[in-house]
Amino acid sequence: LYAILTNDNAVKQRAADMLHAHYNFVYPNGSVDNSWGTRSYKFGYESGTKTAPGVQFSFALLADMDPKFNTAGLKCLEYLRTKAINSGGWITYGPHAKYHTSSTPPCNYQTFARAQNLALSIEYGPDVTATAPFPAQTQNWFKYFPTIKVAVVRTQKIMGTVSAYGAIGQYGYLNVPRGGSLTNFWYEGFGDNGFFQSSSVNSYARTEPRHMPIEGTLLPLTPRVESTIGGTYYANLYETGGTMTVVQETDNVRVTTTGSLCSATGTGSGVNFTIINRFYNDYVKKEITVSGSAQAFRIIEPIVNDSGTLFTMTNSSTVAIKPLSSAGTWNLNVVSTTGPAYTLSMGTNSIQYWSPFPGVECYPIIISFSTASAAAQTIALTITGPFTSVKNPGGSSLLSSEEKTIVFRNHPNPFGHATSIGYTVKKNGRVALEIYTSAGRMVKSLIDKTMPAGTYSVLWDGTDTDGSAVSAGIYICRFSSGSGCVAEKMSVR
Repeated sequence: LYAILTNDNAVKQRAADMLHAHYNFVYPNGSVDNSWGTRSYKFGYESGTKTAPGVQFSFALLADMDPKFNTAGLKCLEYLRTKAINSGGWITYGPHAKYHTSSTPPCNYQTFARAQNLALSIEYGPDVTATAPFPAQTQNWFKYFPTIKVAVVRTQKIMGTVSAYGAIGQYGYLNVPRGGSLTNFWYEGFGDNGFFQSSSVNSYARTEPRHMPIEGTLLPLTPRVESTIGGTYYANLYETGGTMTVVQETDNVRVTTTGSLCSATGTGSGVNFTIINRFYNDYVKKEITVSGSAQAFRIIEPIVNDSGTLFTMTNSSTVAIKPLSSAGTWNLNVVSTTGPAYTLSMGTNSIQYWSPFPGVECYPIIISFSTASAAAQTIALTITGPFTSVKNPGGSSLLSSEEKTIVFRNHPNPFGHATSIGYTVKKNGRVALEIYTSAGRMVKSLIDKTMPAGTYSVLWDGTDTDGSAVSAGIYICRFSSGSGCVAEKMSVR
């Protein structure tokens, strides 16, 4: 704005040069990634950080410097307008803030800040119509920023940010997630916004109390490897001295971070780690290696939990993830280990996996294992989607194509008093059929027993476990058997 008001073209060019670096972090849906860096403690999808003027402002004022700025600004404005404003006209903390009384109604700071700067954009921004695709609207590229140790990768179906950010300065170990974690992960088609994984501060505190809500004890949303040694908690999230390399391989971009598990004060643990994030066209593979000391470890993979998302443990190495608003199912699968036996679990302390910044809830998937020596031990996992072209990449086949075929329908739909749910059991085994609200709360269990293969039907009369009629609205019927799990929406009038 200064450059425009003073006609200082040199300053304006310098601002455009800086924006050319930052626009790599505008994601395909128009959200802005600020999961890394000193301002990540108030990370917000609609503009990067809650109290900034807003990226829409920067792109609009510099739209005549590059048509990509104009396109990116319009996309960010679309996200703001369609995803970030509640029914009262206020900008919210984030997608799930409406479920939390601490964040409802939202602080008015960002609403007034955006209104002010959109007005300035209209008044002083150039009148241009030229557009061109900004980076996230193209595919198969990566950008590595070695001075801050941050990489952003875009493939055909995926975009992600990996951070080994090392600066401490004013905002220390508790504020900034780092250590090679995948701090922002967009997966095409997943859930309400495409956000598959996110991140938050390592320990929530009201750093700026005027506009940061009061919360209880919250756990980080950031994927991580952790261990408690001698009563002290250590994690890769606190490593400020890690090293990062980014390599384009034949069929993936490999981002490797090495360092030591550290405490919340930066003290080393004697345990070294290497985290490799591999970005393929349509799936991600993570390889986590620990060495230096025999300890008990946990790999925590929090998954963004949009309302109605169903998490199902399909076997001892796989969790199926079915968002209510998505047609397909995603899977987190442990595909290999160099030695340690592991236990896969999910949901522990799930109520604490919420943060007002960036305003999302997550559901934790945990891989627990112990090492018997100081030798390097590796566990690898994949995150795949319904369109993943390589079957169970990196591991053995999970289910045959015949077993994956699950027939399941209800009629009528919508319905008033009752609906008949037809289903096919492909092979003898345990079968469960349950009704959930769109928020994921179980309403009623209709079937939970061992059944022979065959075709069946069951009637749901629109009542809950207590026999009371449910309210009109959308419900989810989840059918699971040895062949897998599928969920369908049902509408009660």
